[in-house]
Amino acid sequence: MRDGGGQEEVNGNGRNGNERNGNEGNGNRGNGNRGNGNGGNRNGNGKSGGNGYHFGGFVPAQECTYQDFLKCQPLSFNGTEGVVGLTRWFEKMETVFHISNCPEKYQVKYASCTLLNSALTWWNSHKRTIGIEAAYAISWAKLMKLMAKVYCLRNEVQKMETELWNLVVKGNDLTAYTRRF
Repeated sequence: MRDGGGQEEVNGNGRNGNERNGNEGNGNRGNGNRGNGNGGNRNGNGKSGGNGYHFGGFVPAQECTYQDFLKCQPLSFNGTEGVVGLTRWFEKMETVFHISNCPEKYQVKYASCTLLNSALTWWNSHKRTIGIEAAYAISWAKLMKLMAKVYCLRNEVQKMETELWNLVVKGNDLTAYTRRF
C-alpha cells in the first residue's frame, strides 16, 4: 500500500499474501494455494507420474505372463494340418506374441505349450535330444525352420506351388474366383 509519502507498506504476509504462502506450485497465483500440498504438481518424489519415473508420455508395456499369452487365444497345432495349417499356426503365434507383448525369451516356451498330439511328441523328442534348456533357448525363427522341415513335406510344397502357378481365371467372374479361396 502506498501512503502519501511514497513509501510502500508491506503487510504481514508479504506484499499481497502470495509470495510467502507458496502459490507457485500449480499456477494458482493470488489465492494462497500450493497445488496439491506436496510441491505443486509434483507427487512428492520430484518426478511426474505415479511411480517415480518419467517417460515423457510413454508408459512401457509390462512383460507378458503365460496367462496374458493364453488370453490372446493362440491356435494349437497337432502336426496333421499340413503346410497351410502350420503356416496359419506360425502367423497366429506371431500375432499373439505381438499383442501380448511376449519377449523373445518366452516365445518358444509359450508356443510349444500349444503343440498337441504328434507335434507334441515331436517337440518332446527334440527336447530330450538337445536338452530342455537348449530347446527353450532357441529362437522363434529357428523353431519355425525346424518345424517346417518336419511338417512341410517337399512333395506337398511342390504340389501347392504347381497348383499356384497353374491357376487360371475362368471368365471374368472375379467373385466366383475369390470364392474358391
